[in-house]
Amino acid sequence: MRARGRVVVMLSFLVLAGCQSAPKLPATPAPAACQLAGFGVAPGLELVKPKRPGTDANAIPLNRNIADTGAWVDAAPEWRAWRYWLRSETARSVSVHLQPFSLPPGAQFWLCSPDRTTRQGPIGGDGLGGVGQYRSPEVPGPELWLEVLAPAGTERDVSVVIAEAFAVAP
Repeated sequence: MRARGRVVVMLSFLVLAGCQSAPKLPATPAPAACQLAGFGVAPGLELVKPKRPGTDANAIPLNRNIADTGAWVDAAPEWRAWRYWLRSETARSVSVHLQPFSLPPGAQFWLCSPDRTTRQGPIGGDGLGGVGQYRSPEVPGPELWLEVLAPAGTERDVSVVIAEAFAVAP
């Protein structure tokens, strides 16, 4: 192939490669986090009771991929929500460690208390600091809610594993 032909092929390739655009984000804003109806009927997990009162959090290994846990539901036009709860009956507080943690553009992770007084988020991308994991603060009380709000059609691009939970004894 002559040099001129190679230039035309290369330019055609570059033009076509540049036509790939970033994922389209929804025109409607994300729904309010931790406010969606039906959270009470979302799947969840009862954790073991904390065993050592007066000590630091008791680590509970879970290794649950959210692709296999919880439930995706329609949340608003162009938005889907994934919800899951963790409860430890006698815990003073509960927290989680998520690893890996990677969300598609526009998606948000929220951590909430059932009474909605504690809300942590939105957390997006690869977690706080972009390190591919997220360690939550303690949520007061025996239960916490996890929620991902994602643009419809991007649910498969959410990569989050609930590595472990922590229940703090009273």
